[in-house]
Amino acid sequence: DDANVRRALNLSIDKAQLIARVTRGGQVPATHYVPDITGSGYSAQAELDRKAGRDPFSGPDFDFDPVRARALLREAGYEIAEEGGNYKAKGFPPLEILYNTSEGHRAIAIVIQDAWQRNLGVTVSLRNEEWKVMLKSRDQGNFQIMRGGFSAEYNHPLTFLDTFLSYSPQNESGWADPEYDRLVKEGVATADPAESIRKLRLAERRAALAVPRIPLYFYTKGTLVKPWVKGFYPNARNVHLMQWLWIDETNSAENRPAAEPREYPPPGRFAKGPAPTEAP
Repeated sequence: DDANVRRALNLSIDKAQLIARVTRGGQVPATHYVPDITGSGYSAQAELDRKAGRDPFSGPDFDFDPVRARALLREAGYEIAEEGGNYKAKGFPPLEILYNTSEGHRAIAIVIQDAWQRNLGVTVSLRNEEWKVMLKSRDQGNFQIMRGGFSAEYNHPLTFLDTFLSYSPQNESGWADPEYDRLVKEGVATADPAESIRKLRLAERRAALAVPRIPLYFYTKGTLVKPWVKGFYPNARNVHLMQWLWIDETNSAENRPAAEPREYPPPGRFAKGPAPTEAP
């Protein structure tokens, strides 16, 4: 129930080391919930914030810092004793991490278990369930901490942020914040796209500070492409239809898409013209 406890748990995990030693897929350490590559103006605003030196998701409230994590746990009322280089959070109840069957998920859970025990002196056990069983445990609220992942359903920050709304069926934690709900509603109701994104990032910061979910990393997907395969261009979903690829038997340096990407007008400003009379 205490945000300081959740912040302490978050700040005591070295996410860069988790990626370097366990996941090893070039994932991006996460301090918040919306990937910076997200469209609809989000990536542009993220870049502007970084250039202006005001990244709302970096600093002492977000970056790996075991010393600050222990201080936050003390603020929450738990004395942390140090004995022979080891820590012990006195009176802190044992925690349990629930994860679904996967060697990868198990390896990550072990790293987090070790981080909390080593950096905070918190006792942590692991619980493994098959996917369908874990979903039932989730729906029944039969968990303390549960792993999860999320992929965007559309290219807008709301696909991530609406899962934190107090009335969202995807809000498994039960966390509720009227101010967060208000900021999201204002953001989506704002006509100016840039201002809308700024309000949504304010809402995201509020959720990230409350830490109803601990963000670990943003997904990546490695792809091996032969140099004579042309027309292969990265995209956010990493979906590539074979019909748009072509083979250059000369293996030249030229690379071009088989079809130019379509440009869509900004929201609310659709081009007007006669409706097509027949299918192309």
